[in-house]
Amino acid sequence: MNLSNNDVDYQMFRVRAEKLKGYLKEKAASIKDYLIKAVDAWCTERIIYIHNTYSHMDEEINKMPSNEKELVELRAFIMESKDVVQPSLAALHKDVEQHYAMLDEYFFEYKFEDIEACMQQKTWPTQIEMSIGLSKEQIEGQEELMKNKLEQEQNQFQKDMLEYEKIYQHIIGFNNFNQV
Repeated sequence: MNLSNNDVDYQMFRVRAEKLKGYLKEKAASIKDYLIKAVDAWCTERIIYIHNTYSHMDEEINKMPSNEKELVELRAFIMESKDVVQPSLAALHKDVEQHYAMLDEYFFEYKFEDIEACMQQKTWPTQIEMSIGLSKEQIEGQEELMKNKLEQEQNQFQKDMLEYEKIYQHIIGFNNFNQV
């Protein structure tokens, strides 16, 4: 039996497959179109996710810490973003590019905005590195200010403790009835 034949004759019956082959061809084409659109939608969603994540990282890195806790959190955020988040986003962006290359093989017509957004994501790692560099300089300045403030508070605490100790000694003197 040859699959390219529309009609195949056997001794007892005849098989007509032309309509079946046409139906299968239409279904295969519709499945292909659905998959292509789904891949394009996935790529668009991933690009939006990458952009939002990098934007959030940039905002957090550029925030000035107002206290020691925020300073520690910012340092931890910078380390995590450099070591964990950026490599995973780069890998995800590479996957998106590979999917777009696959869509090219099917002559898919992209939206200009999608391709532009995909290409713009390549600038984020450099921008994040610049933000981290600037943030480190600002953190060092903030850290110095916070150290000075803590030293002043420590000195004030020591003065207060000496004053409280004098008052305490004076109060203890009231328990000595021989002095009265």
